[in-house]
Amino acid sequence: MSIKYANLLVLTIRLLFLLTLFLVTVLSLWPGSAHPPTSPWSDKFGHAMAYFVLGLQWQLGWHVSVRNQLAGLGFLLLYSAGMELFQGLAIIGRTASVADMIANASGLLLAAGFALVLRFILPDAFHKKKY
Repeated sequence: MSIKYANLLVLTIRLLFLLTLFLVTVLSLWPGSAHPPTSPWSDKFGHAMAYFVLGLQWQLGWHVSVRNQLAGLGFLLLYSAGMELFQGLAIIGRTASVADMIANASGLLLAAGFALVLRFILPDAFHKKKY
């Protein structure tokens, strides 16, 4: 894959990250239940998937160094905890949940592992260069 297409791919992933971050923020802070779960685990699966997507987009969009990867993971973990804590505010009308925080963290850790596998399989698609 040429550098031109790798740059375009990384820029697209960064844009999708910002869009996903905005959507997760809106859904997390929407007053009342954003959507009622159909089973006890569907809510946790939704949390894990949302943060898996965010984590994967971060891992593939900003991959300059291991330090950046860890900083991004730390930021997203704090962001996830913050969203859960904000849900506990009376104005939001939802509850903060440790189980949701664990589901969020699980999605982020799965994304980090998946990104490592993708980089191993497609090393030319995600160069370790600054974009």
